[in-house]
Amino acid sequence: MKHCNRLLNSAWLWTVAALLAGCTLLAPIPDRSRFFVLTAMAPGEAGAPANQAGTRALVLGLGPIRFPDYLDRTDIVTRMGANRLLISQNDHWAEPLRNNFARVLAHNLSSLLGTQQIVSFPWYSSTHIDYQVAITVDRFECDSQGNAHLAARWTINDPASGRILDRGETDLSASGGASTDEQVAALSQTLTAFSRQLAAAVAQTSVQKRPLI
Repeated sequence: MKHCNRLLNSAWLWTVAALLAGCTLLAPIPDRSRFFVLTAMAPGEAGAPANQAGTRALVLGLGPIRFPDYLDRTDIVTRMGANRLLISQNDHWAEPLRNNFARVLAHNLSSLLGTQQIVSFPWYSSTHIDYQVAITVDRFECDSQGNAHLAARWTINDPASGRILDRGETDLSASGGASTDEQVAALSQTLTAFSRQLAAAVAQTSVQKRPLI
């Protein structure tokens, strides 16, 4: 009889343990996802190129903007070394990075050049475009120390003839920090500096209007 009682007690304990384990397994896992966006220039931060009056009426075509596949995603990527990347499981872009980059760049160029007429690629063939700015981004991420890096190649084209009016390369960096908030802010700083370079090139092109090729 005592043996039967021990068996019943053991069975009851195992049942309780199983139920508790089941409750633990079925308990909701907290969502630790965080979402980030790049920051455009604040009102009044832009300043004005020397000949903004000459760029205010420009219709600027922005794009295509090409990103490496490893960056063209919603997960935030950190470069841990020359050949190693860390793709975050919890920190994400609120929209695909290429789209966020293009939207903020368009806002910055509008502020710097004084034009509200910035058309995103692709556009209708009948759309009048004064200059097309095409960009290939080679690097846009933070390193393991939290510092931001932006490397890109760009051209300013005459849409009517396809001629290249200007071209250049940029390699920018900004100090970030340990947190993702600080790193995204640093990436925004590099994009602001890149926007200034492009705006200056567009303003100069509008004065010269001489093709490179």
